Amino acid sequence: MTEALPHIRAETHTDAGVTLRLFVPADLSLFSGHFPGFPLLPGVAQIHWAAQLGAAHFPIGGGTSGGFSRLLNIKFQKPVLPDSELDLALNWDAARRQLAFSYHSAAGCHASGKIEFAGERADTTAVGGSACGPNQFSPCFIVPVYNHGTTVGATVAALARHDLPIYLVDDGSEAITATVLDRLATSIAQVCLVRRAANGGKGAAVMSGIRAAFADGRSHACQVDADGQHTLTDIPDFLAAAQADPLALICGVPEYDASVPKGRLYGRYATHVWVWIETLSFAIRDSMCGFRVYPLAATHRLIDQVRLGTRMDFDIEVLVRLFWRGVTIINRPTRVTYPEGGISHFRPLRDNLRISWLHTRLFFGMLWRLPLLLARRLRGA
Repeated sequence: MTEALPHIRAETHTDAGVTLRLFVPADLSLFSGHFPGFPLLPGVAQIHWAAQLGAAHFPIGGGTSGGFSRLLNIKFQKPVLPDSELDLALNWDAARRQLAFSYHSAAGCHASGKIEFAGERADTTAVGGSACGPNQFSPCFIVPVYNHGTTVGATVAALARHDLPIYLVDDGSEAITATVLDRLATSIAQVCLVRRAANGGKGAAVMSGIRAAFADGRSHACQVDADGQHTLTDIPDFLAAAQADPLALICGVPEYDASVPKGRLYGRYATHVWVWIETLSFAIRDSMCGFRVYPLAATHRLIDQVRLGTRMDFDIEVLVRLFWRGVTIINRPTRVTYPEGGISHFRPLRDNLRISWLHTRLFFGMLWRLPLLLARRLRGA
């Protein structure tokens, strides 16, 4: 039998890292006994190979002798069979001491994840120079996706320039979009693909992303839509505002051009008025814009304690309830464009009824919080 390592047939270096073309011979000792009559490459071997080959290509320091600190987002999606040819993509994040890896072939993604190595981390501050309380400022992106196969690639390409983790949440997309997302996850090191078994709505997708990001130790999540509406050049301003006030929620206030549907534009004002009533404040200037930065500790705590709306009502409800809990809202103007032929999952009758019911619930929720909200106004909050 051969030694327990694959054959490296090719090596390609890019700005993102290195990709190795591997051949996994059938007589590899790791196939022995795993499993009799149906040999598969063990998942632990795939992690070990990623660590060993990563240490050979990046300055991890001491190889893997320092040991793993933890494993993040490990996913085994397709089996690796004898005599397989695979591409192993590796990317080293020195600041976080994390090695991202993904195995893929013509059949799709076989496995992916991140290995965090023991040792002292470098400063992971991403914007400016301050820290975020006891934890350093560690932002990421969350992009809910539902059949946005034609637009999500350009959105991810723009986000990848910031070299931050990108949580793509597939909310039960059809096969064409699912294939696009698989390709993005295997070709862009920053992408972490979170898959929901069935479509649950935008709110459900965002909450799945928040839970994944929080579990990975992220401090803040910048939510953007996948359809190309948002002006992503505003991201540095949004992240800088979040870092300057890490307990606040940074909320986009749309500045529309002529492409905005007039019915959608005028309909927003009814929601604005209701939100001002529900909060007894003008602090939330626009509660429906999907471009915002969440402080993850407070937001994760809210979604674990309160059952929130899972569709278009989520964006409104999460802001109002975080405001009720004392989270500061910082508004930032941002240009919003509706691309010609763009994909919208807003259903006027269904979603407006859902939002109307939401405002009914929030109004009565405001009534029993009235003394607290009035006290905040008197204090100038």
